[in-house]
Amino acid sequence: MATRALALAKLGETAEARRLAETALPGLRQGEDFYGCRTAHVALGVVHRAEGDLAGARREFLAAEQLLHIGGRTEERLTIRYELAALAREACGTPETGDLFETVRDQARELWQVRLERVAMLRQAQQRAELESERARAEEALVHDPLTGLGNRRRFDQLMASIDAGTQPLPTALLLMDLDRFKAINDTYSHTVGDHVLRAVARVLLAHCRTEDVPIRYAGDEFTVFLRTDLSGALAVAERVRDGVRACRLAPGLTVSVSVGVAQLRPGMSGEDLFRAADHHLYEAKRGGRDRIAA
Repeated sequence: MATRALALAKLGETAEARRLAETALPGLRQGEDFYGCRTAHVALGVVHRAEGDLAGARREFLAAEQLLHIGGRTEERLTIRYELAALAREACGTPETGDLFETVRDQARELWQVRLERVAMLRQAQQRAELESERARAEEALVHDPLTGLGNRRRFDQLMASIDAGTQPLPTALLLMDLDRFKAINDTYSHTVGDHVLRAVARVLLAHCRTEDVPIRYAGDEFTVFLRTDLSGALAVAERVRDGVRACRLAPGLTVSVSVGVAQLRPGMSGEDLFRAADHHLYEAKRGGRDRIAA
C-alpha cells in the first residue's frame, strides 16, 4: 500500500495517495516495517508538497530520513535527499536554488545510470555462471552411465588419454572386472534383475572407492576402476569389492560374483599397455575358476 501510495503521489493522484499512506502507516509501525514506514512518509511528503503545504512536506521527508538508521538502504537515502532538495527549490524560488537543484538532479540521474549498468553487469555475470553450470552439467552427463551412475566409456577414454599424455599421476592401478555368468542371470531371472545386479555392483564399487578413484561401467557387464594406489592397495580394494558383490542378495537363489584382473601403471606404459595387462589377468582369473582375483 505504501509503495502504491508513493506511485500515485508521483502521478498526481494525491487524494488516493494520502488515503493509502495514512491507512498503511499504523499497521506498518505496529509491525515494525520500517521500509514501508519510510515509503509512506515520502508519499505523504509528495502529497503535501503538491498541495502547497511545504512545511508538512518537509516534516514527512524528515520523518522518513530519521528512520533510515533502521535498515535503510543507500538508494532510499538518495531518494529522500532528492525530495528535500526539490522542496528547498520550491520553498526558496531563487535562480541559485534552481541551479543547485538541477545539479542534484543531474547527479541523481548519473547515479541511477550507474546503478542500471551495475545491475546489467550482475545479470550478465549471473547468466554466464548459469551457462557455465549448465555446460558443466551437460559435460558431466556425457561421461556418466545412466543405468549405474558410474563413469562411461567416454570417461574411460579420457583417462586412457591422460595416461598416454603422461598426465595421469602415479601411483595408479587399474581393476578390470567381469560379472561371472551374467548372461545366465539375464536368461534365468530376467533382464530387469540383470539391471538390478549391475546397479548393485556399482553401489559396491562406489562404497569402496575414494574421491580420487574413478569407477566406470566399461561395457555391458564389464567394469573398470582407476585407483590412485599401488598394486598391494589395488589388490586390497579388489578383494573388498569381490566380497561385497558376493554379499548382494537380489533374488532367491541368486549368487553374484566377479572376476577381477589387476595391473599397475608403470613409467613408460601407455594406456593400452595398462589395459592389456589388466585384461590378461582378468582372463587368468576366469580360467582359474572365476570369482577370484589375478594380478
